Amino acid sequence: ALMEYVFDTGFSRGGVFVTEDVNGVLVLYDPVLAPARVSDYFRQLKLIHKCVGWSRMRYASSKDKKMASFRPATSHLYLQMIGIDPASQGKGVGSELIRFMQEKSRVESRPIYLETSVNKNVEMYLRKGFVVHGDWKIREDYHVHFMNWTK
Repeated sequence: ALMEYVFDTGFSRGGVFVTEDVNGVLVLYDPVLAPARVSDYFRQLKLIHKCVGWSRMRYASSKDKKMASFRPATSHLYLQMIGIDPASQGKGVGSELIRFMQEKSRVESRPIYLETSVNKNVEMYLRKGFVVHGDWKIREDYHVHFMNWTK
């Protein structure tokens, strides 16, 4: 349900990019130039119903607002997701997608922002020139790192 939500949101905002071999997908868009629309709110309600649960809606909403507060109010590219077919992982598909979004960032003169709670992803993004600009320890076992890349 979460992947469907992310993909559909990115698609509606013109921010889904797929590799030629269809082994990787990138969801990257500018939330300032393509703000939330009514259809996005319906997708959120569907996600809450299928995945989050109505009793956790307030928690999920406050978490989303807190995470968005680590991104600028000015135009930027938001990396919502990179997905790689498991059979293609470790073969450069992710690096190809990162090069693509960094080139898009350069051409459009917009920084890239993302968040991740996966430590190996933090290490990989650091190797690709991203920097950590914030951290949020939600729980002892759940720590979100906010990162950005500027040309």
